[in-house]
Amino acid sequence: MSQDANESPLKTVTSFIPSRWSFRQLTSWLMVPHRDVRRWFAGLDDDFSGHYQDEYPAHYKFAIKAPWPQPSPHDPVNLPPTVLHVPEGEIGDFLRRIVDRYVRMLREYWPRALAFSLRKPGLETCTDEEFVGYVTDTPLVRNLSETLDARDEALFAGVRKPRGGHLLKVDTRILEGLPTLPGLHNGVGVALLHRNKAGVHTLLAIAFGKEVFTPVDGDHWLLAKSHLLQGATLALILGLHPRIHFPADPINALSKTILPPAHVLAQLLAPHHYMQLPLDFAVLYIDRSVAHNNQQEIYTPFTLPRDGFLTLMGRAYRGVRGNSTYPAYRFRPGGEYTYGRYGEFLAAWYEVILAFVKEVVAAVAPGDADVKRWADEIARHVPGFPNGRQIFEGDTLAEAVATYIHNVSVVHSADHHAYAVLPVNKLPLRMRVPAPSRGRPVQLDKALRRTDVFRHRMAREMYFKTITLNPLQHTRYDFVAPELQQAAEAFQQAVR
Repeated sequence: MSQDANESPLKTVTSFIPSRWSFRQLTSWLMVPHRDVRRWFAGLDDDFSGHYQDEYPAHYKFAIKAPWPQPSPHDPVNLPPTVLHVPEGEIGDFLRRIVDRYVRMLREYWPRALAFSLRKPGLETCTDEEFVGYVTDTPLVRNLSETLDARDEALFAGVRKPRGGHLLKVDTRILEGLPTLPGLHNGVGVALLHRNKAGVHTLLAIAFGKEVFTPVDGDHWLLAKSHLLQGATLALILGLHPRIHFPADPINALSKTILPPAHVLAQLLAPHHYMQLPLDFAVLYIDRSVAHNNQQEIYTPFTLPRDGFLTLMGRAYRGVRGNSTYPAYRFRPGGEYTYGRYGEFLAAWYEVILAFVKEVVAAVAPGDADVKRWADEIARHVPGFPNGRQIFEGDTLAEAVATYIHNVSVVHSADHHAYAVLPVNKLPLRMRVPAPSRGRPVQLDKALRRTDVFRHRMAREMYFKTITLNPLQHTRYDFVAPELQQAAEAFQQAVR
């Protein structure tokens, strides 16, 4: 690997080449035709098949292939239930539409990622105002809490605080104790913010361990901000954003399995299930997944080994005891709590979706047997989801369905889009120097390497950017009743 941001361009390229590769093998990889590059995902279809076409005992009447949630084979205690039996048709779509794009990006985008890493090879520090904007107006707001725990009160007791207003924190200590790859560090700390009565935020202090830094601390302060942003970014991508993905899989699978296709609820949900199960399966169980962070791939930008990713995801799902930033996952009407303008944006979309869903589910008869069974089964697998009795109380059915649609469409896409436009040099996924300490000199020029920037840019293009396959405003529903078709058309207009 290269040593710092000033490494040579040739060394940047060759650092990705496994030592066992010859020059001939490298050039072959870059020049083979597209149909052969698809072998990059060789074995993926077998990985899927090994899970949905198991050999069942001869006395079984049917092979069990229905998508039904079951305990995670990675960690049945701390991770959400998973869906291993992905329908074959969905796997085919995933291979054609998603995997082919991955392969195309591998072939076509790496020169642009390399050029960017040569132009901007190192860490770029941010102003206090930029830091505040990142943690209050982007998906990084998921690391923010309006509650200071006793531990935080004691830690920041010596920090001078403005009168009035409200104190908040940005906490990345969900990363505490997680392993990192050699030479890499995580930003495990907490930032103290103040919001005045006009809603203006000010960054007051950042702490790592028991050391507290403030704006008077010069380069230590600059490094503190970059380190905390790195930790917040890592916690978002590998811990908090997965709460949007994986707890929704049981709703997807059980809706397909339980509800009759002609049921109005099945028709309402069907367009919003698209690509979710194969995508989430690939993230968790395909070795080439970016989340597994195999350093033999050129698009893996994280600090954590595979076990670290699974541990972090489990912490985010189960919650961190004693830390108000990380409560355990629970299904809530309107979705997970978010803050500030980003939260207002998501809430406005929810209201549009809810108004439409209310019109549709009005056609569901009270006590409908299929809906009751559907809700009961989901409630067993998704904490907080209303059961078969609760689902018919008031607007509960509409709120539950609208929350699911909102989550898998708007929230998911918004997180990806809003994160992917953030500057990679100011919000790095890796740090090559440890968190600041007053007993240690600051080496900002050693914090990031060209290879780190290159990996980050490849991952952003392949995995983080929003690629909309079926735009919400073009969604088509198979409703029979004219009034429901009219409601769908009005919804599409409201979305536009």
